[in-house]
Amino acid sequence: MFENGGALRSIIAILCFCLLVARMFPTGVVSADPYPPPGRLPVCGDQDGSETPFVLNCLDLAQLPEVQTFTVSGSGGVQITFDFVYRQASLNNELGFFLVDGLDASVDGLRPGEAGYLEAAYRRAEIIFPHASDASTPDVVKRVPGGSILMFFLVSNSTFAELQKANLENSPEKLPVAFFSWDTLNPDGLDHFVGYQHKTTGLVQFGFEDLLNGGDVDYDDVVYNVSTAQIGAAITPTTSDGGGTDFLPVAAAGLAVVALVLGGGGFWYWRRRLATAGNVVLPTRPRGSSAPVISGDRPLPQAIRANAWLEVGSSGGARYPLGDDPVTVGFTGDCSINLAGGGAGRPERVRIWRREGSYMLHKLSRFGVVTVSGRPAAAWIVLEEGDEIVLGDQRLIFRLVATADEG
Repeated sequence: MFENGGALRSIIAILCFCLLVARMFPTGVVSADPYPPPGRLPVCGDQDGSETPFVLNCLDLAQLPEVQTFTVSGSGGVQITFDFVYRQASLNNELGFFLVDGLDASVDGLRPGEAGYLEAAYRRAEIIFPHASDASTPDVVKRVPGGSILMFFLVSNSTFAELQKANLENSPEKLPVAFFSWDTLNPDGLDHFVGYQHKTTGLVQFGFEDLLNGGDVDYDDVVYNVSTAQIGAAITPTTSDGGGTDFLPVAAAGLAVVALVLGGGGFWYWRRRLATAGNVVLPTRPRGSSAPVISGDRPLPQAIRANAWLEVGSSGGARYPLGDDPVTVGFTGDCSINLAGGGAGRPERVRIWRREGSYMLHKLSRFGVVTVSGRPAAAWIVLEEGDEIVLGDQRLIFRLVATADEG
């Protein structure tokens, strides 16, 4: 394979360069969580009218990639101000944070997912915005040492005290549940936290999604700004899922470079299928909707008007019309289309919905096999007529009939 040794030496040189860069710039490993779709976030101003103009989907802030924690730079004491700026939730949530010991989010030697981690973390917890807060809630000021690393959590429709009493282990089978900025701690294993940063001022904005299984994926249930009063102590978001500058960042950097060199063709092939950021409006299903949950043994109600549908199984199988409301497809009873007949308990789950005239597939699951027309599914994909969608051992075909105004 390496007849003259030149290619091998080149790859070794690239990996050594990645090692050097990783040591010079101690960033964390970026997780593989889905990139959130554009919707109402980010926001400028304040929903309560105290800061104007109030603008949804504000272009003055740029999204931070897969933010998990943030680090407060500076030395000595740093004063941090939390400003609740927007709420689109019907649930009354409570927001808090706790300090972690490193970029791997460890607490007292325990790492996320290990026995006793949550109990140790909760001993450090501080409440920022109490139960039922909204944009009219006064700003909250906290003082932390420079260099502190903070992790946020949200208790859905309840209080932190009740969480400790009724669901200390944060089981999805109990209430209340908590969602964390560190997504592997979430009871559904999904990303419930997004971040943005102002392009000129450096102000940071975070948003939480407060429902299990990804909810409506709008991340606007609790939206708040974070700023510092100490000059030069800017907030530095970190994207680590654990590891600092140890082996994982080096390996990730090296593999990324090799993948870029060897897989450029595949990138260009799939680029046309990815959603374009910044020019779409996310449709949402209203909370409390009476729309039925349909099992995999029968199609959606014929009253739903749609020019697209999913065929399940071989040609002539069940058809599921696709309307404007989001449709989840997976192997559990809460999915709109439940495929459990062929694989009960499988982890694969996707959401399909219509956005500005196109149907989008959003991969929700972190594990299992999801492909579209033979290719591993990206976080967001524009579906095209005839695409074969495979979830585990189940096969679906996306069908689309052109309307008159589409030519």
